[in-house]
Amino acid sequence: MSNDENVLEDGAGLAQAGAGAGADAGAEGLAQAIFSADEMKRQAALDHEREEKAAAGLRLASKVLCIRAIDELEECESWPTPPDFDKLMRILDKSMEIARVREGIERELAWCEKFLDAGTDNCEEPSDEAMRVCTAYRQQMIKYATKMLAPGETLDEGVVAKPCFQLEPLSNASVNVLRELLGEVRTAYAKFCRVLSDNGPFSLHPTSYLDEDVKLAEEIEYLRETNAKPYYGPLDDDPMDHVDAFWEGFIKLGGTCKDKATMNLTPVLSYFSTMADELSRELIGKKLKGTDDISLLNAIPRDEE
Repeated sequence: MSNDENVLEDGAGLAQAGAGAGADAGAEGLAQAIFSADEMKRQAALDHEREEKAAAGLRLASKVLCIRAIDELEECESWPTPPDFDKLMRILDKSMEIARVREGIERELAWCEKFLDAGTDNCEEPSDEAMRVCTAYRQQMIKYATKMLAPGETLDEGVVAKPCFQLEPLSNASVNVLRELLGEVRTAYAKFCRVLSDNGPFSLHPTSYLDEDVKLAEEIEYLRETNAKPYYGPLDDDPMDHVDAFWEGFIKLGGTCKDKATMNLTPVLSYFSTMADELSRELIGKKLKGTDDISLLNAIPRDEE
């Protein structure tokens, strides 16, 4: 074989070897790219899972802390505590004991009178108290969310709105109108007692119950008309008209006074739910610690915190 032929053969061998090495490098690069893509997907899935867990934890924390806040607000001495009127009505409705029914009615009328005499139109104090309590629990929610962050990450507290709402009772009925209703109910009650004295326990309960859609003004007018009708004692043709009138007025009075004394805490519930949503959005895209459900539960601030 000539020298030229040897050179050509060696060149071909080198080319073939180079091609093999290039192929190996390309395959390795492709494998690395596939691995990197899979790792990115895995990391993205892990980050998403942690964000979802964080959001679930924030929702749970908001419910727990909201319950504590409401308990704290309901313990305020300045807030009236109405008797359980619905429970009272269930007891009275089942009883055939005149003395027991009258005792329950008179206790409720006395509470309504005391409540209305105290005046209940000013909601500034409960609203101020709610702001103070919610502001304190806002810091606890922020503290809870901060515990979820990986080292080096920070939380912008400004994303969580400060509480700003006005608390109002479930009923905004005028105290003066309720006093007027109370006067008519007391008049109807006196006549009701006379009916009971003449007809016994079979006249204890109404023949029908109040339509809840009846307005206060309509109820007062109805009671006035009925109270103006005389009761003729045992000779009265329809004593149950007077019984029905009393119970209608009594139920309207008791239910409205209860609502007037009960604060509508829906704004508090909404505020805590909004805080959880705001903090969940703030955590998106940040590095979060890996955690489990038990850790999320244990991270909720205690009462003493």
